[in-house]
Amino acid sequence: MELNMFSLKVFLAVAEKQSFSGAAETLFLTQPAVSSQVQNLESYFQTLLVIRSHSGAIKLTDAGKIVCDYANKFVVLSKELLRDIEKQTGKSMMQLRLGACFIAGTHLLPALMKAFIDKYPTVQVSLKVTKGEDVFQGLLTGSFDIGITGLSPKNKFLVKKKLYEIPLTIFEAGNARKQCERVASIRELIGTPLIMREEGAGTRKSFQEFLNKHHVNMKDFQFITVSESNEAIKRLQWLMVGRATATY
Repeated sequence: MELNMFSLKVFLAVAEKQSFSGAAETLFLTQPAVSSQVQNLESYFQTLLVIRSHSGAIKLTDAGKIVCDYANKFVVLSKELLRDIEKQTGKSMMQLRLGACFIAGTHLLPALMKAFIDKYPTVQVSLKVTKGEDVFQGLLTGSFDIGITGLSPKNKFLVKKKLYEIPLTIFEAGNARKQCERVASIRELIGTPLIMREEGAGTRKSFQEFLNKHHVNMKDFQFITVSESNEAIKRLQWLMVGRATATY
């Protein structure tokens, strides 16, 4: 492996908090991810850098103290380098790369991004809207700094924080103008043709979990079609007035 700034920053957080869990909470990482970065450094230098006690607290070895001293210098130098390049080019080097599922990227993030940009105008913010699993992969490969999706990550190196909760709603074609709300039974849904999101979509997974909780099989439902596009689902819903119910 190559020596990288991310591993050094994680190591500095561990040294400061004297705890892997404390560093993980500070950096919004999982504890296994923090442990992995420290292990990478120990493998690179081929020596033990921290000693873990039974209480969970850690103590730096002599080699660990040397790495900590140099890591602090590297962090200071990297900040000075970015500052001088920004002065030379007149451009900010600070970036925030977001990855989001279709629902969050279309309906939730635009307003949040505007508020963030208004507060931090010098930060370059980018957003890629893609499938939830692709968001997780982007986080693992370093393509995204933050991912927002309705799915929960399965990888132990990704940590999740609850941002917003949206109820799962069933929309019935032809009844939009009635402005009425009612509770639909599962038996009623089984007998109604459905337009569904694609496999792996967060809303579909939520619907699947709801059915599993009530011991109902997804195969019992009649699907008209499956689509990755919310707009396509909406348009098809109106074309199928009186026939279909779309869930998303």
